[in-house]
Amino acid sequence: MPKASRVGHLRFTFNDTQTPYVLLEATRASVVGSADVTNLTYPVGTIAVDPAAQEICGANPERQDDILGPNPAPSFHGYFCARFDVPFASWGTITNGTQHAGEDAREGVMLSGYASFEPNTKTIDVRVGVSFISVDQARRNIEKEIPDGTGLESTARNTRGEWKEKLDRVQIENADDDTLTVFYTGLFHALQVCHVAWADCLTIELVHAYSILTNKVKTENIIQAMTILFIQANHIPVIPSGYVLTFRNESWDRRLL
Repeated sequence: MPKASRVGHLRFTFNDTQTPYVLLEATRASVVGSADVTNLTYPVGTIAVDPAAQEICGANPERQDDILGPNPAPSFHGYFCARFDVPFASWGTITNGTQHAGEDAREGVMLSGYASFEPNTKTIDVRVGVSFISVDQARRNIEKEIPDGTGLESTARNTRGEWKEKLDRVQIENADDDTLTVFYTGLFHALQVCHVAWADCLTIELVHAYSILTNKVKTENIIQAMTILFIQANHIPVIPSGYVLTFRNESWDRRLL
């Protein structure tokens, strides 16, 4: 699955499938902690199917980090919007195993939305945008990063090119295969996300300086997004030395010292 920063690009291939369909799960039963697999919560999400736009969008309030601490973030949602390149033949929603054919929106637990396609459909490309802000922002991310008319192969080329540009900034000499594997694995991880440590207070910990050198704007954007989440959870973030953040107009302005 190639992707951009906030958009994934998928292709589904159907062989001799009588009723091709794609189902998107908005919410599911969530296990709280690892000691007791029966300790479940049921997050309430939303799903909306738009046949005219060929989209299935929604929101999920589940936080993976919720299992690590007692502090809720009631305003938190992860938003998504999936845009298909093939028209829907039929659609609906599903709640806890009950299908609601033809329904275009629902709120609830154990929630999914689906779209079915004509029997002769062989491939379907889907671009899925995500956002911590809104469904509209997830939709705008699609239009900005992988706009309509972009093929999967083009997205894959762009993704490979971006990774190659970053990884090729460092050249290693006289290293064996094991050393190269360790180094480039660490470099790959450094370019993905900043680490977040959860302790008595929430702390952003930028443990990979290389990500700041190669992705300064992206790293700052990550800090901006995380501090908004801290506000929603009613916590004050502790920022590593070298950064100054100022709260202004319900958001954090940040700059490097």
